[in-house]
Amino acid sequence: MQSPWQILNLDPDTATEREVKSAYARLIKLHRPDTDPEGFQRVREAYEIGLSLLRQRDQASTSEDHAQAPAAELAADPAPEEAASRSLPPALIEAELACTQAQTADDSAALAKAIGALFFACRSLETGRAAIQLWQESLHRVTGGRSALAALGVTTPQLIAEMEAGSSMIAHACIGHWEQAHDLASMSHLGNELLTHASTLHSPEAAVVALRLAMECGFAFPKLATNLINYAFPHLDREARERFLPQVEQQVRLGMLFTGFRDDQQAFWHQRLRRPQEDWNWNDPASEAAIEYLVSARGETWEGYAILKQATPAEWFGRLEKAMSRQRGGVFSRWKTMKLGEPQPDKKKRSRVALWVWILAFLAFKFGFLAYEEIRKTSHLPVPAATSTGSSGSWSTLPSKTPAEPSKLPANYALGNQACLKRAMDLRLANPALDRWLDLLRTMQENAWPELAKGGKDEEKKLASFRSEVRQLIASIGRTESEATARQVEELLLMDSRVDHLIKEQVLMQQIDTQTLSHYLPQWELAARASPQLSNLIGAAAHRFLEVQGNRLSSSDEDFQRLKRLEIMHTLR
Repeated sequence: MQSPWQILNLDPDTATEREVKSAYARLIKLHRPDTDPEGFQRVREAYEIGLSLLRQRDQASTSEDHAQAPAAELAADPAPEEAASRSLPPALIEAELACTQAQTADDSAALAKAIGALFFACRSLETGRAAIQLWQESLHRVTGGRSALAALGVTTPQLIAEMEAGSSMIAHACIGHWEQAHDLASMSHLGNELLTHASTLHSPEAAVVALRLAMECGFAFPKLATNLINYAFPHLDREARERFLPQVEQQVRLGMLFTGFRDDQQAFWHQRLRRPQEDWNWNDPASEAAIEYLVSARGETWEGYAILKQATPAEWFGRLEKAMSRQRGGVFSRWKTMKLGEPQPDKKKRSRVALWVWILAFLAFKFGFLAYEEIRKTSHLPVPAATSTGSSGSWSTLPSKTPAEPSKLPANYALGNQACLKRAMDLRLANPALDRWLDLLRTMQENAWPELAKGGKDEEKKLASFRSEVRQLIASIGRTESEATARQVEELLLMDSRVDHLIKEQVLMQQIDTQTLSHYLPQWELAARASPQLSNLIGAAAHRFLEVQGNRLSSSDEDFQRLKRLEIMHTLR
C-alpha cells in the first residue's frame, strides 16, 4: 500500500504545506471524481493525511523534547499493535484495539460500535478540527486505509461532524466504496442529511461532497441531486462550477428521462450511462432484458432513444430497432383485425360530440375574454398594500395622506410587463451564468413557501429568517461574481415575473445599500410598470431612499423628481 508521500511524490522530511497543496492541485486534474473516483479518493486521503502530518511535525519541532518521529511511516500503514509504543492515550489504544478485534471476528455490528467508541474517544481528547484529524488518523491505522471497512462502521452523523470541521477524507472514502457497491441508499441518506445540516456546513469540502453525491444520485434521485447542486453552488469556485456542474446536470436530465423505469432497469442504465468508458458486455442477458423492457413498457414515443443511440453500440441499438419494428407490426395487425371485425362507429353520434365540444370552447373563450376586459379596465385602481410583518429587513406602509391622481399611476401594466420580460430575456441571453443564480433563488422561494403558508405563531420569525437567507445569498453574489455580473443578477431578479416580491424587496434594499442611484433608478422605473404590486413595492423603496438619503438631493434635482414620482405609486393604507 502506498504512503501519502508516495502518492503525492514528495519527500516526507522536506515537504512543505505549499508543496502538498500544489501536488494535490496537480493530481486532481489527472484523477477527476467523475472519471476516476478511486484515484480521486486516494489523492484526497493523501492530501488530508499529508497536511495533518505536517502540522504534527511543526508542533513537534517547537516542543521541548523536539520529538522527530517519522511522520510518513506513521501514516503509511502501521499495525495497530504499534500504538502503545507511540505513547498514545490509553482510551485511544483501547478503542483501536476494539476495532481490530471486531475486524478479526468479522462482526460488522461490533465494528460499527467500536468505530463509534473511537470517534468519541478522539473528541474527548481533542476539540474541533484537531479531534477530527485524530479520528481520521486513528481510523486509517485500524482499517489499513480500506474504504470498505470504514464505510461499514462509520455513521452519517460522524461524517457530518467531519464536514463541519472542514474536512472530508472519510466521507470521500465511504462514497468511493458506495460507488463500487452501487449503494444508492447510503449515498442518498448522506445527501439528505447534508441538506438537513446545510446551515452549519459552509466549507468547500462539504460542497465537493455534495457535488459528488449529486453526480452519483442524479440518475436515481434527480430531485435530491438538484437540491444538492443548489446547496453546493455558492460554496464552489468558478473553475469547479464550470468543470463539474454540467456533468451533474446531465445526470439529472438523464434521471428525469428514466423516471418510472423498473428498479432493475433503472440500475442497469445508471451503471451503463454513468461509466460509458468501461467495456460493457451488450450481449448478456441483462442487455436483452433491457430491449424487452423498452419494447413492452416504453414503446416508440419515449424521448430517450436519441441518447441511447449515442451511448450504446450500433449492433445493440440495431437489435432494439428490429424488436421495435416487430412489435409495431404485431400491434398494427391486431388493430386492423379489430377494426375489420367490428361495426363502423356512428357518424351522427360523432358529429354531435364534436358540436358540443365547439360550443363549450366558444363559451369558455367568451367568458375568459370578458373577465380579461374587466381586469384591464380596473388595473389602474390602487391595490391594498401588504401589511407589515414588523420584522427587520422589510418596509411598512406609508402613513395615510391624500391619494395620488390615477393619471400619475401606470395605466397599462400589460405593456410594462412585456418590456420587463424582454429585458429579462436579453440579460439571460447576454450572460447565461445568470440562470444559475435565478434558479437557486427560485428554488429557495419554492422550498420556503409551504412553511410560510402554514402561518401560525412563528410566522413572523419564518418571514424574517427567509428574508435574512435571501439577503445573505444576494450579498454572496457580489463576493463570488464580478461586479457587472452581480448587478445583472439583481436586475434580472427585478424584471423576472416568476420571482416573488419578498425576494425583489431584498434586491431593492441591496441596491440602495451598494449601488449609486443613477444605476438602478432606470431599472426601478421600468419594473414599476410591470404590475400594481411591484409598483407599490418600488414606491416603498423610493420612500425609504428619500427618508434616509433624500437630504443629499435638492428638490429641483431631476433624480429627486423621478423618485417622488415613484413614491406616489406606493399604495396608501
